[in-house]
Amino acid sequence: MAAEVYGSVRISEPSMRSLHVQPHFNEVCLSDATAFFVEKRGALFLVTNRHVVTGRHQDTQGVLHSKGAIPNRLSIYLPRAYKSEGRSGLSWTPTVFPLYLNDQPVWSEHPRLGAIADFVVIPTEVKGDYAIRPYKLQDNFADVRLGPLEEPLGDRVTRALRHGDDHGAGDRVDVP
Repeated sequence: MAAEVYGSVRISEPSMRSLHVQPHFNEVCLSDATAFFVEKRGALFLVTNRHVVTGRHQDTQGVLHSKGAIPNRLSIYLPRAYKSEGRSGLSWTPTVFPLYLNDQPVWSEHPRLGAIADFVVIPTEVKGDYAIRPYKLQDNFADVRLGPLEEPLGDRVTRALRHGDDHGAGDRVDVP
């Protein structure tokens, strides 16, 4: 796997793909979480856990924040390469995205499992010279599947990658 070099530090590709995000209610940071970008046909999508954007426990739907705050925006820390005075490096710049437009969530949930699946996809547009590294999905990428797991995920993914089979995988997840 490729690594980026910033100054004297080598950063592996998976580390460049994982992003720090913070759900906020107005100016109040509610928690810390992770996300990653997926690109398909030139469109960029952010993928994160559903409970991060809803502010609710995935199983009980109880509010997660001790004061009852529900996120209305998401800060995403985007990597930006820089060179200054002969030195190069990487800085992480917080960029704020709204979680609602016209009182409607900007995210999409799984088409069949909905709120049961603890992940969401958010259409995103990133402007600027950020060093983002999205996972690129091809139009023929039909192997992204979701469903209840009957065995550890790592074993299932490894076998599927080696043998090209899905061993009874559940629903296909289509990214528009």
